[in-house]
Amino acid sequence: MMNPYQVLGINENASMEEVRGAYLTMIKKYHPDKFATIPEMKPIAEKKTREIIEAYKYISEHFNDATAEQPREEYQESTTATHEEKENTYHKTYSQEQTKSYADDKNGSSIAAFVLGMISVFIMSLSGIFFNLPITVELATSIITVVIFLVIGPILLIIYFISKRNGDDIGYGLVFLFLLSFFLFFLAPILKIMIVSAIILTIPIISIVYAGKGLNKAKDLNKKGMKLSAIGLICGIMPILMFILHYAYGVTI
Repeated sequence: MMNPYQVLGINENASMEEVRGAYLTMIKKYHPDKFATIPEMKPIAEKKTREIIEAYKYISEHFNDATAEQPREEYQESTTATHEEKENTYHKTYSQEQTKSYADDKNGSSIAAFVLGMISVFIMSLSGIFFNLPITVELATSIITVVIFLVIGPILLIIYFISKRNGDDIGYGLVFLFLLSFFLFFLAPILKIMIVSAIILTIPIISIVYAGKGLNKAKDLNKKGMKLSAIGLICGIMPILMFILHYAYGVTI
């Protein structure tokens, strides 16, 4: 019978954190669900998974124990249990320590992509309102003026008084930043586009990112979550296309 540390692919001086990391990695690698489409490999995966769980359980129970200096002999004794006991250990241990985290891992990105994709479609349905926001250059200039004097200015003043109280002299740097903020007026002509793009494009882009993660994970999880990820991807792309078509050809909903 193999040494339990060898089963997990680590040396006997490994920390408990390294042991658990190796355990989770090995469990994912040999989880029977990954071999659902390869029937001949599933029994082998189940056997390997039981060995991994038994090895991890043994090391956890004997970590820093004097008896752990002889893991090979005791581990061999601990693995002489009946087949039924091994099955019970497999199902109980895996259910308690791994099933929930594994399920979260395989469903999280695809579900997030789907939900964000639905929100993206809703935002796209309102795109006509956003495209027609009455933000003129004059209004944009007024907005920027308010931001500079009622937001940026007070924030820089607060930073100045805090730094002065701490004995730091950064007054000139803050004055430079305040003067630099006046360059925001150059953004007045495109402020509407910036606001509209932030409203319409932010969530769809995040949806696409999560869809990519979901599709990537689906490759290792027997395609679970692939449909939700694909829907999230398509729904995330649609508002972006609408945004491009509107500013290129005037198309809107």
